[in-house]
Amino acid sequence: MLGSIPDGEQYELIFEQQDRYALQAHVVLSTLATYSNPDFRNKNGQLKIAKWSFASSASTILYDQADYLCYALAQRHKNPQSRKALWTAPILDSNADAIGRIMTKEEIREAVMHEPYPGSNNV
Repeated sequence: MLGSIPDGEQYELIFEQQDRYALQAHVVLSTLATYSNPDFRNKNGQLKIAKWSFASSASTILYDQADYLCYALAQRHKNPQSRKALWTAPILDSNADAIGRIMTKEEIREAVMHEPYPGSNNV
């Protein structure tokens, strides 16, 4: 991952607080911070990871996106042609065919104002 960070950029990593892995995470991240591999550093010598921190899952929505990404990667790895892999393909590849589309404001307004809502007898 560090090798894929473009030169001149630094990333901040936020991990979910998990006490049972805290020590290992700190050891790995501290080791990376002292490692001299050029893939881990910018041309000016700065580590590509600017800083890292830990937060509880209840304190942020950042992990939702990470969960979607991990799920999509797992489905692609298990069976790239499965229904779940195809459904989650747009998460991994912006050129993938998406199921559905983003509606315009007018389309949403029309659907909300004039279509029967679930559970109504107007179906």
